[in-house]
Amino acid sequence: MARWQFTLALVFALGIPVSTAVADPSVSTHVVMEAADNPGRPSLQVPKALFAPPPRIPPDVLSPSPSEVVVFANVASNGEVQSVSIAVSSRLRDLDRAALAAVRQWQFEPAPSGDQAMPVRVRVSVVFARSSPRPSP
Repeated sequence: MARWQFTLALVFALGIPVSTAVADPSVSTHVVMEAADNPGRPSLQVPKALFAPPPRIPPDVLSPSPSEVVVFANVASNGEVQSVSIAVSSRLRDLDRAALAAVRQWQFEPAPSGDQAMPVRVRVSVVFARSSPRPSP
């Protein structure tokens, strides 16, 4: 029996309304720069993310409470992400990996410093949460 068929059978057997059984994951992101991450360049502005696809995660990985992952991203002077690493783990391997994979694809506006673009290190906070259940039709 397919997983969705099993879930549907379980929902009907237990009498759980479908609207409470289905909740989509929601992801929010926020980019910051810490002075300690870019020593000697305190006047840099946070580069704007031009292309920022959200992480893809299976909904069953999410816990009922929000989980946050903070990713270090080294951004080249042309705005491409050169490398990523975990600054703060969610302690859920699948969420950490999803955040890393997504931020690795991001493209930023080059960070200007005077008349020249500079490489920078940013922190991307990725918060995974269950969104409110969808109402049944």
